Amino acid sequence: FPSHDMVPNDKRRERYEKKRKQKLVSFNIANPHEADLLDHANEMEDFSGWVKGQLDEDMKKNESSQ
Repeated sequence: FPSHDMVPNDKRRERYEKKRKQKLVSFNIANPHEADLLDHANEMEDFSGWVKGQLDEDMKKNESSQ
């Protein structure tokens, strides 16, 4: 039987997951360059954080160019 304190954690996780959205990135591994990109992405410790940083920089660049 699960312990009683598992239930609140499950509910908390469920509420957290409802707030999240995921964006899929695909790599064509038949293309050598894209296969290298995938290898590099897999070696990153925080791919999601890196992508968010890239998006943030792009947004700032676009704001300043308008």
